[in-house]
Amino acid sequence: MKTALWSRYLAWAFLGVAALVLILSFVMICLHAASAWPWNAIVHEDGKTTLLGTIFYFEHATRELPVDLLLGVAIGGSALFAFSPERGAGKSERSWAIWFWLAVIVCLTILTGATLRVGPRVVIDNLLQLKTRPDAELEWGAHWRYHLLSRFALILISIGLAGVIRTFVRGPSERKARLGLVIVLGVVVAYGLLSLVFANGLASLGDPFSNPLYLGHEARELFTHALVTFPIGWGICMLLLPIPPAERMTQPLQLSGAIVGSLAAGVLGLIMGSYVCVEALLSKAVAHGQTTDLVTLVFPHFFEHSFTYLIVPITAVLVCRFALR
Repeated sequence: MKTALWSRYLAWAFLGVAALVLILSFVMICLHAASAWPWNAIVHEDGKTTLLGTIFYFEHATRELPVDLLLGVAIGGSALFAFSPERGAGKSERSWAIWFWLAVIVCLTILTGATLRVGPRVVIDNLLQLKTRPDAELEWGAHWRYHLLSRFALILISIGLAGVIRTFVRGPSERKARLGLVIVLGVVVAYGLLSLVFANGLASLGDPFSNPLYLGHEARELFTHALVTFPIGWGICMLLLPIPPAERMTQPLQLSGAIVGSLAAGVLGLIMGSYVCVEALLSKAVAHGQTTDLVTLVFPHFFEHSFTYLIVPITAVLVCRFALR
């Protein structure tokens, strides 16, 4: 089967999974709220926010921006490494500016909405990762550490997926493959440095590994983004990446060490994600949530990340388009 064709099938499969999860989540919310039109029903775990308010939760989207942007860049770099296409033609080369301004518009929408709702001071607190849940005290980097293992696991799994793809297909531009590697390595380094910056003392870096409150949040984040954000990011990126036909994807393999390294990163990401899920179960992390109702904890959370589903794929495509200039 031609490379461009099967990659499109894979992309649509990814998007199909994400769509099915969102549809199922909406159905579960309808059943739980006993309404076929639950937009104004209180569904969020805080016991105050409606489904519509959960979808347009600007304050939450503000504090998610740093980790969302990094995941988007990682997916874009991974796709470049996986398919290593040559320059796109005409529109492909010029469209990076469109995606750049689209990213700017979405970010400004999030920040403007949050500013209007909670004020500029709270927006800054969220961007600085000080805020987690509504009833928690502000703590330096607490929100970043809420995502430390789960988001890093997804970044590593993205790199691993690229390694799997590149094991079977080798695009015509080794230069683009190397550029993709540089990008994902840059994301890994940036993630590590920011984790140190947002550490509230070195002891705080142990919380994501052992604190039930952190583990529970990380497990739910991993569940949400593995089923929706990750497939949407990769799916959109593959659909819009100018992937060469099969006859041009058979160049001699020159990056075997990089492939082994990317596969190892993927395995590490899977181990890290498994650790988070197992430890969350063993520590009974559900008891530390804002509610112990699993339906309320799990299904509305998919809609709480509505802006993530925009930021991640837009950033991923922007990285690819810019690299193909």
